[in-house]
Amino acid sequence: MTDIIWLLILTVCRADGMCVSQEVEEFNNYNVCTQTRFEYEASPKDGDWKNIVYTCKLKNGTQT
Repeated sequence: MTDIIWLLILTVCRADGMCVSQEVEEFNNYNVCTQTRFEYEASPKDGDWKNIVYTCKLKNGTQT
């Protein structure tokens, strides 16, 4: 059986529209990923970013 791995991804964008993303953590459970996302979203923001977005996505998944 293949394990389902969830990734917590951080995406930040500058005012000029340039965005970068990075993996923050891996999880075996979507609910744990979501709870951790809420914790990160509640933490103080660092830097001069226009947008800061955390998302839980399937590892090696595709967007539909």
